[in-house]
Amino acid sequence: MTESVPLKLKVAKILDLAEPDDRVGKLIDLFILGLIFLNTVAVSLETVNPIFEHYYREFRRFE
Repeated sequence: MTESVPLKLKVAKILDLAEPDDRVGKLIDLFILGLIFLNTVAVSLETVNPIFEHYYREFRRFE
């Protein structure tokens, strides 16, 4: 009988520091970094009132 690894442990391993040969871990790291970068840009742009008013719906969807 094979013992399956619980999903929680799989996710924890992926989100932990990526090993040099771990492509999935590196992709997840890049994805999270990209989201952080885009969120920072969006928050900065929201502070410029004309941009915020023009792209209000897009900002809400991105959140």
